[in-house]
Amino acid sequence: TDGGTPTLTITASQQLNDVGALGVISSPYQLLVVPSATAQESNSGLTNNTTDTITVTASAAIGNSIATVAIYDGSIFLANATASGLGTWSYTATKLSNGDHAFHAVVTDSAGNTTTTAPLPTLTVDAAPPNTTISETVTLSSATTSPSVKVSGVASDSSGVASVYMNGGSTNLLGAGGIWSYMQNNLANGVHQYVATIADALGNTTIATGSTIQVNNNSNVALKGTVGGDQVNVSAGGVIVAITDTTGGNNRVAWIAGNGSVTINDVTGHNNISLTGGTCSITITDSSGGSNTVSLNTSNDKVTLSDKGSDVVNVLGSNGNETLVFSTLPSQADTIAGFKTNDIIGFLNALGLIGVDNNLNNGLAAHDVGWLYNATLNETFVYANPSGFNETIMSTTMPTLALAGNVALSTGNFKFHV
Repeated sequence: TDGGTPTLTITASQQLNDVGALGVISSPYQLLVVPSATAQESNSGLTNNTTDTITVTASAAIGNSIATVAIYDGSIFLANATASGLGTWSYTATKLSNGDHAFHAVVTDSAGNTTTTAPLPTLTVDAAPPNTTISETVTLSSATTSPSVKVSGVASDSSGVASVYMNGGSTNLLGAGGIWSYMQNNLANGVHQYVATIADALGNTTIATGSTIQVNNNSNVALKGTVGGDQVNVSAGGVIVAITDTTGGNNRVAWIAGNGSVTINDVTGHNNISLTGGTCSITITDSSGGSNTVSLNTSNDKVTLSDKGSDVVNVLGSNGNETLVFSTLPSQADTIAGFKTNDIIGFLNALGLIGVDNNLNNGLAAHDVGWLYNATLNETFVYANPSGFNETIMSTTMPTLALAGNVALSTGNFKFHV
C-alpha cells in the first residue's frame, strides 16, 4: 500500500459480522465494502430491433443503499436506470444506431462505493433496408403482337438478401448473387407498373418501383419513370417509342428492323439509340445536359437533338439521305461523324462546335451562325446566313470563314447583323 493504510475490499454479499468472526479485519486495516451487481439485456446478437432494455440487480452492504445505477454503451453514458422492483433497476435504450453496442452498468452506493458489471454480449443492430437496382426491357417484335417486358435488378444487403417478390406475388425471384428478374409476355393495352419488394435476412424491406409502361395499339409504347436504365428493343415496323425519365437514367433503344419513331425526354440522362435496320425518326430533348449517343446503320433516318448535352451521332453504314437537326444552346460541343453527300444537317438555333469528317450539303436556318470542323482538312468552317430563309452551306451567298484546326467557338465570338 506504499506506506498508506492498507485496504481490503469485499463484496456487499458478505455480512460484516461474518467477516469479524473470521478475525480477518483488525486495525490498522480499513474496511471497504462495494455493492454487488449483475446485468442482463432483452436483446443480443444480430437484430433489426433498435431498442434494448438493460436490467440490473444490485444490493449494498448493511448500512448502505444503492444510490445510482448508470448505464453505458461502451464509454458513452446513456442515463441512470430507474428502480423497477425490489433490488432491480432498468433502462430502455431506443433509436439505437446501426452497428455494434456493448452495454454495462456502474452501480454506486450511498457511501460512494462503486461496482462495474461485466460487459453484456455485443448487440449488433442492422435496421437498414436492402439495396437494389431496377430496370425494364421492353421488346416489340411485331406491330400486331403485344410487347413483352422483363423487369430485373441486383439486390444486396450486409445481412444477406432473403427474398424478392413482384407486385405482391408469392414467387421468390431471388437468384444467385442477388440477381433477380421477372418476365411478362403479351402486355395488354393500358398502363403497367412493376413494384418489387426486397427483404433481407432480418426482415428489413425495400420497395422498388419501375417505370410506368403505357401500351397503345400493341406497337405504341411509352415509358415514364424516375428510375432510368430502361431498354427498348424493336424489330417490327410501325412502332412508336417514347421515353420520359425525370431523374436522368441511362436508357437505351436498340432498333433492329421496321419503320417508326423514338422520342426521349430526359432530364440528365445519357441515352443510347442504336439503329441497325429499318427507318426511324429520333427526337431527344434533354433539359439538363445529358450526353446522348445515336448510332445509325440505316438510311433515310431523321435525328433531332434539342438539349444541352454534348451529343455524338455516328453514321456507320448508311446509304445516305440522313437528316440531322440540332436545336442546342450555343455552348455545346456536339459531334457528328460518317455523314455522306445528300445528308442534311440543319441548325435551328445558334450552334456550338460541330465536328464533321466529310464535306456535306448542309442547311443553315435563317439569321443563324454555324460552324463545322473538317477533320480531313483540319479546318473549322464558319458559316453565316443573313437571309430570311434556310440556306444550304454550298450556297454562294453564304459568307464563309475558314479557321485552322478544331476551334471551339460560340455565337459570342461574332457580331452578326441582318
